Amino acid sequence: MNQLNRKRLTLNPLPKLHRKEEITEWYTAAEIQERYGMSLSAIYNLVLKERIPKMKIGCEARYSKWHFDKAKGVAVNEPEYYTIPEAIEKYNMTRDQIYHYVKTYGISKIKVGRIVKISKQELDNLFSPPKI
Repeated sequence: MNQLNRKRLTLNPLPKLHRKEEITEWYTAAEIQERYGMSLSAIYNLVLKERIPKMKIGCEARYSKWHFDKAKGVAVNEPEYYTIPEAIEKYNMTRDQIYHYVKTYGISKIKVGRIVKISKQELDNLFSPPKI
């Protein structure tokens, strides 16, 4: 017998990045058309390409407002972050020292593509002089 027939392959689904329960604001397709002047096919292509969360209520599809605005490049309220080179320049430290403080003090960081960004507020609070 073949080895593949003996063992069953289990495929794990991709993890969900955002639960739909956590998303509170949604656009309808008509709202997107009105706001951005896009055709329905352009909306569908962007949703598919950018993996924008979608929810159906009855026969109407709704798309995550935050994700759609982010995909279109509209200013989205995000906490400010330093890139690693910016933090190195500001605090006159090496890359390894920055990563040491991030790991030791649990400073939040995000990764956008290949770029790692560190929370400005947390890093500034860590290196600010103590208040007496």
